Amino acid sequence: MAFPAARTHAIAALDRASPPLDPVERVFLAEKYDIPTWLRPAYVELCARAHPLEDSEAEVLGLQTTARLARARAAVLEEKVQEWRRAVERAQKGEGGITKEDMEVREAKLVERVVDEIFASER
Repeated sequence: MAFPAARTHAIAALDRASPPLDPVERVFLAEKYDIPTWLRPAYVELCARAHPLEDSEAEVLGLQTTARLARARAAVLEEKVQEWRRAVERAQKGEGGITKEDMEVREAKLVERVVDEIFASER
């Protein structure tokens, strides 16, 4: 790029944008303008959110990214269900339960791990 200082300034300004860029916008811009540091956080956000990708978002992301996100979301959901089953079993046995906060931390780490596994080939 001919103006690296301008690029750096623009990226920093977008990082500080309020409200922040939508994760689909971040993936699109990261791929278009080669900003790899934006990809993982956007993928994590898209995998952790409650609702699936909209058709319009899938069009922006493209087939490969959309398929990977679908696989990551499915893997996260499957592991979350297994973790909740184990927690219920422990509670039924009278063993120590897990707090909501602990579960949220575990889920966040799970999403990050799954994203890293699914999108490892991009690095």
